[in-house]
Amino acid sequence: MRRAFFVCHLGWHKSANNTLPHAQNILARPHMVYVLQQSGYMKERTFCIIKPDAMQSRAEGKIISALLEAGFDLVEMRLVRLDRATAERLYEIHRGKPFWNELMELMTSGPIVAMILEGENGVEALRRLVGPANPRLAERGTLRRRFGTSVTRNAIHASDTHGNVAMESSLFFG
Repeated sequence: MRRAFFVCHLGWHKSANNTLPHAQNILARPHMVYVLQQSGYMKERTFCIIKPDAMQSRAEGKIISALLEAGFDLVEMRLVRLDRATAERLYEIHRGKPFWNELMELMTSGPIVAMILEGENGVEALRRLVGPANPRLAERGTLRRRFGTSVTRNAIHASDTHGNVAMESSLFFG
């Protein structure tokens, strides 16, 4: 017997009749994180931001192409300019760290591209593709190695947990 599963920021849920309950609510709320498991295939949504440094160097097209070539589907995309309050909410976990002010200045310095992506093991796969925060420590082929120049100016932000996908994407997609 196959069962359909999905996860949102509230936790795991399993339907009794092997369907996704309230699937229309998931589709209507793109910031909801979900995992579908049928026939061994897991597909989940994740969230990323192309940062202002990558936008200034006109790398956004190459980054989006790399995401698509890696097998991600683009669910939603928005070009915006962050205000300080939104940037602070997005990076609250880093408040008080030595790079906080530099990060806030960067993230509010120009437009960003916020995206909801979907792919097999999306959160983990995107984090592997993006690489570690320090581009110098990133493996060849990762987006931060290719397009980043420093720990702060590292071209792309990617959510690291399902909970953060839900919280971060809701800042941009309601």
